Amino acid sequence: TEQAYATTVECTIILRGEVPSDLAAEIGFPVRRAIADFASVEIFRVVVNFIGSGEPVPTEGRPVPVIDMEFFVVILPPDGGGDMVSSALRTSFMFPPLSPFVNAVIEGIRIYEPTSSIWMDGTAWSAEFKSQPESVWARVLRPPKTVAHGGSRTPAPTVATTRPPTTTRSAVNEDMVACWAELTPCSCAALPGCAWVHDHGGISQCLVAAEWGVRPGAVCADCPTQASCATAGCGAITSPCSCAESELDCRWDIGTRQCLNREGGSTSCAACGAQPGCETPVIVDYVPSRGTLLRMPTHLWIRVAFSHTLRLGQVGAATFRCSGWPSAVPAGTGRVAVSGAELRVSIESLLDLGAAESDRTEECSLTLGDGVVSAADGGPFVAGEAPYAFRLGDALMPYITSAEPPSGA
Repeated sequence: TEQAYATTVECTIILRGEVPSDLAAEIGFPVRRAIADFASVEIFRVVVNFIGSGEPVPTEGRPVPVIDMEFFVVILPPDGGGDMVSSALRTSFMFPPLSPFVNAVIEGIRIYEPTSSIWMDGTAWSAEFKSQPESVWARVLRPPKTVAHGGSRTPAPTVATTRPPTTTRSAVNEDMVACWAELTPCSCAALPGCAWVHDHGGISQCLVAAEWGVRPGAVCADCPTQASCATAGCGAITSPCSCAESELDCRWDIGTRQCLNREGGSTSCAACGAQPGCETPVIVDYVPSRGTLLRMPTHLWIRVAFSHTLRLGQVGAATFRCSGWPSAVPAGTGRVAVSGAELRVSIESLLDLGAAESDRTEECSLTLGDGVVSAADGGPFVAGEAPYAFRLGDALMPYITSAEPPSGA
C-alpha cells in the first residue's frame, strides 16, 4: 500500500439501545451502513471502531437490557466534501430520540444476520455525538494499482488509518483498511488474511477474515480462478443463488442447506428467486390511492396490493421522504407487514418525528426497495415504478384538551 494524506471527517457516537452485551460490537456494521447512506459515500470510505459499552441497565418489562455503545467514526469524503458530510451527519441526528439515523440503524440491525434476532421495539433507542463531526488532516492508505478478475482498475483510497505524526492516536487497524479497499472478490482473495463476505443486508465486501471468523479468500462461485477451486466442486459454494448460477452444474438443497451436484435436480425459486423463470411480485394497487391527503386513524397504514402471495424479504426497506425533510425516514421495525398478497406499511415513523405537527401540508412519498418482499414461492420484488406519492396534513389523532364544565364539577 502507498501512504498519503487527505482531509477526513471524524466523530464519536454514543448509541443507546436494547442489545445483549455479547452482540454490542456487531452493531458497528449497521452503524457503518447508516453513516455511508446519510453521508452519501461508498461504504468502503467509512470506518467504524467499536470502543466499548457501558454496564447494562435492566429495564422493567423488557427482555434485553439497555446499554450505551461508543463508536469512533472516520469518513473519507470526496475531495472538498468534508463540510457536506459533516452537515449531513448532524442533520441525520435531528429530532431525537428516534432520529433518522437511529431509525436507519434499527432497520440495519433487523436485516443484518448476526443481529437480526435481537428483540427491540425502538422506544429505548437514541444516539448522540460524544464529539461532533470535524475535519482532520490524516494519513490514508492507497492500495497500489492492481489487476482485478475481469479487468484492470485503480482502487479508490481507503479511509484514514492514523493521524499525522504530531499526534499519538491510531484510528483503525491497517490490515482491516487494506482489505476494505478491495472491490472485487478475486482482488480480495489475492490479499493474505482477507475474505470476500456476503451479508443479508445486500452488501458484499472485502474484510479481515480473522475479524469475522471465516477463512481467507472467496467462495469459488465468486472467484473461480483461485487455486483452491480447481477440485472443490459444488460443495465449496455456500449461497443458494451462487450455487444455482455456478458453471459446475450444481443445485441448492433447501433441506440440508448445501450445494450439491445437480444430478437431474434443480434449485427451487424459494431458495433463489433471482433465477430466470422465477415469478416476481408486481404492484397492482395502492390504498389509499396516489395523492390522497392522509388522515388519522383511517390512514395509519398504507396498503400495497401485489400480484402474488408475499413473504417479507431479507433485504430492501420501505422508506419515506417528505418535502422540507433532509433525508429519508425508514418505516422502522415492526411497521411493515404482509398478509396474503398485501403489504402494509405504517406511517407511524413520520408521526414519531413530528411530520404531522406543522400547520402546512407536507408532500411525501413511499419508496419500496428491491427485495423488501418476495413472492411466497418465487423471486424478490424489483422496484421499477415511481414512488407512491401522498400528502400529510394534520395527521395527529384527536385528543381532549379541555372539558366544560371541568371534570368533577
